[in-house]
Amino acid sequence: MVSSKVFVIFDVDGTINQTEVYAVKAYRKALEETGKTGFSDQELIERIGAPFEQDVRYFFGENESEQVELFRKLIQKYWINGIKDSAKTFEGIHQMLEELKEANSYISSKIDKYRSRSLLIKEIEKDDCDAVIGGYRRITETGKILKTLKLNDGEWSKYMIMAPWAKIYRTQYLIQNDITFLENNLGEDMYFNLKALLLGNVKSIDYVGYNWFFNTKSVSNTIQKNITQLQVFELIDSCYNMLKENGILEKNYEMIEAHFIKYIIWLILFSTKKLDYKTISKEYDKLFNWLKQKFPNYKKNKVVRLWKPKGELFSIRLIVITMSIANKVGLGKVLVYVYSIL
Repeated sequence: MVSSKVFVIFDVDGTINQTEVYAVKAYRKALEETGKTGFSDQELIERIGAPFEQDVRYFFGENESEQVELFRKLIQKYWINGIKDSAKTFEGIHQMLEELKEANSYISSKIDKYRSRSLLIKEIEKDDCDAVIGGYRRITETGKILKTLKLNDGEWSKYMIMAPWAKIYRTQYLIQNDITFLENNLGEDMYFNLKALLLGNVKSIDYVGYNWFFNTKSVSNTIQKNITQLQVFELIDSCYNMLKENGILEKNYEMIEAHFIKYIIWLILFSTKKLDYKTISKEYDKLFNWLKQKFPNYKKNKVVRLWKPKGELFSIRLIVITMSIANKVGLGKVLVYVYSIL
């Protein structure tokens, strides 16, 4: 029987967010400072969402490496500043989202094919779930598949994808439990999903229906590359307090502890590229001191193993266990610094 409920799929750039408000200015300033002029606003608008490599070919051709490197730095700088200063949604978006909340709808981020939407709706209704999560493919601009992540039915599947895509949520479940995104420049989706996926009846399926495309101009690949610009402790404190206040931490302590270990290791590796050793050392100490304060016995966590948790990619398990050992023997900072200059 076909559901009569409404299923809402949304994108962000150009749909909810007025990306061109700051993107055109960022493109134009970066191009002018690298000696490239003469592009119309419409041409620049059409570049929004394109991979950086395609932008390079469009603006510079093939053989201007020094200008390309300068352009990369400038476009990131002006893009980030634009997001901070002038990012906004289209008129009526807030009202539309509020109306969707009031309706008995399902909410999901965009998924690549109709079959995926139908399957997720079927799965969420079949077992009366509050949410259903699936896997994804990591693809290049040419469509080449770099990685496929297929989930199993284990508990760790709930912690593996903290982005809101590749999932479907029952709207009333989100409303009744006041499940919202955190207003922060880092991890707002992690705050949302830790509550959404650990509080209710959530099922993971082995279907892979989402293609994750790498965008060099995304927030993740620009502002989130520098840990000193991020509201790190606003995020992890908010997540920890939310989990504790809702009784989620007590019920899932070891798994949540393992999640924070993995997240802090990912953050210190991902967001410290090209930083000096002194800065890395300072941020490293702050993060692991927080971990020790919140989870005093985290070094003895039984989920963080080379063969566990079940379902996690071996490459991720290897990175986490290597960093955990390095941290125990006092070589963590050195390892992070070496990685940062590679």
